[in-house]
Amino acid sequence: METLEFAAEELFPELKTQTATEGEADTFISTAIAASVPFNVLIPAWQGGGDPELSVRTSPDGQTWPEWQRLQLNADWMEPGSQWAVGDMVLVAGARETDRYIQMRLELKSATDHLAGDALENIRLTLIDSTRGPTTPELVAIQSDLDAAREQQTTSGYPKPPVISREAWCTEPGCVYQEDLEYSPVTHLIIHHTVTANENTDWAAIVRAIWAFHTSKWRDIGYNYLIDPNGIIYEGHAGGDDVVGIHASAANKGSMGVGLLGTFSGPPAGIQPPPPMLEAAVNLLAWKADQRDINVFESSRTLPNVSWGLPHLMGHRDVNGSTECPGDQAHLLIPWLREQIAARIGLTDSHLYADEMSSAFTRSSTGNWYAPPYLCGYNNHAWFTWTTMNPAQSTNWGEWRLAIPSDGRYRIEAYVPYCITNRSETRGATYSIVHADGTSSVTISHVDNLGLWTSLGEYNLSPGSDMVVRLTDLTATDKDVGIWFDALRVLPLDEPSEETIVSVSPATQTVGLTDQVCVQARVEESPELHAFEFTLRFPPSLLEATSVTLGPFLGSSGRTPQELPADIDNTAGRVKFGAFTSGDEPGATGNGDLATTCFTPKKAGTAALDLMVGKLSGPNGAAIPASMAGGSVTITSCYFADFNCDNVVDIFDVQQIAGRWGKTATDPGVEAMYDVVPDGEVDIFDVQLVASVWGWPED
Repeated sequence: METLEFAAEELFPELKTQTATEGEADTFISTAIAASVPFNVLIPAWQGGGDPELSVRTSPDGQTWPEWQRLQLNADWMEPGSQWAVGDMVLVAGARETDRYIQMRLELKSATDHLAGDALENIRLTLIDSTRGPTTPELVAIQSDLDAAREQQTTSGYPKPPVISREAWCTEPGCVYQEDLEYSPVTHLIIHHTVTANENTDWAAIVRAIWAFHTSKWRDIGYNYLIDPNGIIYEGHAGGDDVVGIHASAANKGSMGVGLLGTFSGPPAGIQPPPPMLEAAVNLLAWKADQRDINVFESSRTLPNVSWGLPHLMGHRDVNGSTECPGDQAHLLIPWLREQIAARIGLTDSHLYADEMSSAFTRSSTGNWYAPPYLCGYNNHAWFTWTTMNPAQSTNWGEWRLAIPSDGRYRIEAYVPYCITNRSETRGATYSIVHADGTSSVTISHVDNLGLWTSLGEYNLSPGSDMVVRLTDLTATDKDVGIWFDALRVLPLDEPSEETIVSVSPATQTVGLTDQVCVQARVEESPELHAFEFTLRFPPSLLEATSVTLGPFLGSSGRTPQELPADIDNTAGRVKFGAFTSGDEPGATGNGDLATTCFTPKKAGTAALDLMVGKLSGPNGAAIPASMAGGSVTITSCYFADFNCDNVVDIFDVQQIAGRWGKTATDPGVEAMYDVVPDGEVDIFDVQLVASVWGWPED
């Protein structure tokens, strides 16, 4: 591999001196550049100038030149924060052929182009010769010999499809290493495209070229697997099963990245992935979903370095909306892939869906409706608008009519997509649900549930057109932020479920200004629990959150718990926390503490502690219905044990305790604060503790 770097004026000497003429185009062509090594792949990059109209052509002898190839920006290969824009990989010669000379062309067709040309600073060309090595048919034969020499292992579940191992295709010295590899159980499957030429025939050479370029930036090829148009699967990043790749930034850990070799953008630049490639992708993804119990119909917030929810099967663009990868024509196939994977592994989805693009959904003809970029939404689309707090300005509404097959109990869930709108989302989306027993209203926070299916509760529903869920742009919490109208789904329940309860414990307590106060998020009557998350809200004027720690319940069955990063926001008065588990043991059941949150009081008052958002999941990511119960903390202006608030602990405070000797909190006139050693009774231990701080705080 060779890297050539030039200042723009080296390649185009007249660029900085020529004056733009109104209505005329200018074209600058470099002299022939001789490479010191033969190459079949060229990867361009440039600094400054945005996305200039650059073209390239190459030659074996500097005399015979083909047509120019326009260079396209490839955001997927750019490093965050880098000043270098990277273009698509250019296949510059035929299969097994190499070139030695390069010419660059810059076209400026307008005054704006001239400004961009003036800003162009440097151009870098990475030249790779990946022709040295076996062809794909030769690799298939090599892999067959390797497999025959190994003892075949039989495993239960959906079989892993044939894969060309790194041992077969990656023979460079840097291919084999063991140090600094990281592993994490896969919970999410991410589809990419490599943005390489679709007309190529030597796919093994393209895999080697991608490895060479990625290695120059990231030490190894980023994808865990690659698939060529003929359905041949190649092992990607070194390390084997569940190794953490380098393909999706913060979503690398806990995901498996599959790179489809080619360009699958919208036409004319891209094509639809060929059937053999799709068949191989389904088999590979079905194997991993079956191995790791990944429910491809669900989404979760279990990736350790991502704070929002993500679908278990997604395109690269769904991670953070900063790329077009895997191209529109591949991304449109994700719903189809979901169904195909489920069918291969026997995964059934009992939900009934009402998509916002189907006849089950109607929306107002008034107001402003927007669709997010990059086909974002549960099935490649969603509607959104901006909220208002003024009823007179409310113009947008949407209604989902639920196709209920029979009378029964159902759970209703709304999908809140994570899409780029350049604004935040509402905390007060209020849904009106018409059900068999009347009409109910439930408010959920969209911003706290991005990327997740979020419960609207359980209801008795009947067949007919009267079962309606309605959402408007009117909120009581915020204005001019996003509110989402995406898919809804209902799940038939065999019988009314006894919802698991997550509550603040203790529900009430009284503390002084100098005390630390801690509360537990406690779960009761939980079925098998594998993961949880919650948002606890508090008044920041009264309390300052200091810590969140994982409780003992989640790991009590022997599974290994892993905490998600705690999000403590003392400005907004919010604590977000969650954890998930891994292992072969069943999840914890019953009652126990999920987490402990501690606060420092700031001033006197009664602070409401509200569990606004809670999500529990069991095996395969199945949601566990749960209701939330909050609590409160009363902060007195008195010091500890200063019951009469005269700023000193003295005989009068001891008398307060002694006068309630033998009483319990259920007795009239006895408050919990007198049970200073909280054992349910005012006794000698309480007297001793108060006596031990006699004279405080003056002494």
